[in-house]
Amino acid sequence: MKIDMTARFTLALLLMAVVVKAENPADLKWSAHALQISAQRNNTHAGVPTALSVRPGTSQLAIVGDDHVVRIQDRKTGKLITILETHSDWIKTAKFHPDAQTLLTAGADRKIMIWNAENHHRFDRFATEDRAITDLDIDRSGKWLATVGFSSKLHLYHFKERKRVHTLECPDNDNRTVSFSPDGNSVAVGSRNGTIRLFSTDTGKQLDDFPAHHRWVRDVVFQSDGQKIVSCSEDRTVRCIDLVTKKIETLVSAPAKFYSVVEIAAGKFAVGASDNLIRIIDLADRSETGFLEGHRGTVCCLCVDNGELISGSFDTQIKVWQVEGSWVHARRSENQSNRQLTDSQKGERNNEVASTTFPRVARYRNRFLSVEDQPDAEQAASRFSKLPSNQVPDPKGKSEPSDWLSINNPDSDGRNGNPEAVSSSFPVAPVSGDLILRPLPESLTENLNTEK
Repeated sequence: MKIDMTARFTLALLLMAVVVKAENPADLKWSAHALQISAQRNNTHAGVPTALSVRPGTSQLAIVGDDHVVRIQDRKTGKLITILETHSDWIKTAKFHPDAQTLLTAGADRKIMIWNAENHHRFDRFATEDRAITDLDIDRSGKWLATVGFSSKLHLYHFKERKRVHTLECPDNDNRTVSFSPDGNSVAVGSRNGTIRLFSTDTGKQLDDFPAHHRWVRDVVFQSDGQKIVSCSEDRTVRCIDLVTKKIETLVSAPAKFYSVVEIAAGKFAVGASDNLIRIIDLADRSETGFLEGHRGTVCCLCVDNGELISGSFDTQIKVWQVEGSWVHARRSENQSNRQLTDSQKGERNNEVASTTFPRVARYRNRFLSVEDQPDAEQAASRFSKLPSNQVPDPKGKSEPSDWLSINNPDSDGRNGNPEAVSSSFPVAPVSGDLILRPLPESLTENLNTEK
């Protein structure tokens, strides 16, 4: 059957217009301001942040990183309030207590330090552990403190009594993340081999383990209703564990390592990655609904407070994003204690679902894919991220796309490179026949039609 050439030409132009116009459809473009981390104490480079924590009820932000100091900064004005110096090595983690009176920090020097959040004087050394500490968490009631690190141990402390209650076995000598459930009854640990283990805080008994990933688990967080865990990993996936059905699902698969995840609204999560983007994920439909662009290095730490998403990056900047639309106020500070809410407020928060929907267009640098009508978004994203080997630069004799994507990443923590090297962008090969065109959703089509 002969096809009218004019019709074919018109169709080709329409498809080209859709692809060009779809270049930035999912960029949420939330307004943001930046806080620059300055060099301290004869350092030639500014410190790279590894953890952030907001003091509940204030605009004070604690920033810790590889330059061994704790910065307390006003996230609204950018004013540096004070610098706390006691640690002798890389500070990996920091958390304000839910009562807003104390700050805890820990890191490679094996010390857990406790600070007076009001006058910023050091209270005391809370504890010293046998190996470097990579993460700590405090449950919302303020009763429990948990730590993990470069050992096979999970340590659980009674905070008020400053007493270690449980030392639990996690059969992996490198555990990077720990997180309490909203009710404080359980604690999750993510390890180097990709396993996520769940323990009872009261008894110390292991409740379950999930083979969620196949490489380092960088961050885990419970959904606000306590029914699911969302995790991110260096295996380039973000996954969800349903604690009721025990089912593990992939939410996002991308050509980037994921480093940090936080819930910004009921069922809505932000994830920071090594391609300098922050992806917004909707747990309800298991999709990436948008992204934030602005950092020039790996987005390695995130926190949320009072309608603001705060991100830290290897580019030595902190960005404070204004969460816009129906997302605002959908989630309180991650440090806010549930006991400070009335039953009515708890119900409102747990049942609140953001009504904003975004076009389902996955974007990986200069490559785009509509997954709105894909029956298997994970498979589509996986196909989308693969390039023919002949398109892959080969400066180090590497030929596989997975290796190529890691060329500019010194190592998992970036500790063998300076901030400039760490913040280098990954090279992007041109796309030829690997572009997958799919029907775009009506919401995007309407936006494109009204765009000038």
